[in-house]
Amino acid sequence: MSKWKVKKFCDDFFSPGHLEWVAWPKGGWTKCRGFPTHAEAMAYADKRARTREVVLPRVNDTTFIDENDLDIMVVSVDNGIGIAQPNFDKPGEDEVIIMYPEVAEEVALALLAHAERMGQ
Repeated sequence: MSKWKVKKFCDDFFSPGHLEWVAWPKGGWTKCRGFPTHAEAMAYADKRARTREVVLPRVNDTTFIDENDLDIMVVSVDNGIGIAQPNFDKPGEDEVIIMYPEVAEEVALALLAHAERMGQ
């Protein structure tokens, strides 16, 4: 995620096409975009600040995530996606969440947004 700025370009008379407000990423003046209103510029900057390009990992029917010894396993199950993690209170048992594919993207995006926010 990146930081964006919004500034008034100039008054109506001098602004090209009456685009009085500009939004651009911090350090990227060449990527600026003009808007007729402050609200439109802010909405665009807000959306772009929350936009992130990702490369999806290759997955099979089972994907292991062994980050910091969490031993998480993501697995394809009938009509869903299962996420399993060892239950540390009850050795030998797993805690399992199964979700439908329709909600998986929304859950993944929410998790990514929280991770980004916590990493700031």
